[in-house]
Amino acid sequence: AIFPATPNEFVVAGDQGMLLRGSRFGVTPVPRQYSLSDPALGDRFSSRYVSLCTSVQFSPFFTSFFVAAYCPATIALYKVDEGLALLTWKDISSHDLISVRWSPIKPSLFFALDANSTVFAFELLSSKPNKPSYSETFASGNRSVVSIEMSTSSSNTDNSAKNDSTSVPLEHGFVLTHSDGQVTAHKFGDAYTPQVHGTNNKGYDQITCISHMRDLLGRYVNTTESSNQSESKY
Repeated sequence: AIFPATPNEFVVAGDQGMLLRGSRFGVTPVPRQYSLSDPALGDRFSSRYVSLCTSVQFSPFFTSFFVAAYCPATIALYKVDEGLALLTWKDISSHDLISVRWSPIKPSLFFALDANSTVFAFELLSSKPNKPSYSETFASGNRSVVSIEMSTSSSNTDNSAKNDSTSVPLEHGFVLTHSDGQVTAHKFGDAYTPQVHGTNNKGYDQITCISHMRDLLGRYVNTTESSNQSESKY
């Protein structure tokens, strides 16, 4: 995955669950690798437990943060200048995770797809952010889901509106690719879409969501830094 803010940099999956940071030109900044926890602590998130990172994606709203999916079913939230995960979700499924994707219009929402064709939704601003807020399985007979991508469409259809930076996507959903080559599109309800003045949708307030998410990420970073400082004293 390419760093959105610094396209010269990238992150790739390495052996034993490590994520490696690199640069096309110049010296790679630190940290040069990302891990679920400090291997020296010997906990279950060390390389003995996590075998492979299968997917990485940066937040489209907060580009210094990204999520990574691992096998077995684990997800981690990282900040680019922190080598250890800020937050982890473990044992999400009994199946391996295939992909992880941020919502393109709701800053606090991301999705994961597992090998059983189940899509999980994670709402970071919910009362239980450590668990999926919703899940649904899309398998049908011998047909399985092999990939997921987010999709948005604008309510405005004329050319002048499409060029308007204030145009807000009304419809939010995802597209699934199946093992038999078929592609299916799925639309989310109001809970996953922003409010639009002058319409009847009952979605969330996007500006408030961005503000709350910024505060939440700041708390995660501060908590991780305090924990690292405490460990360094011993």
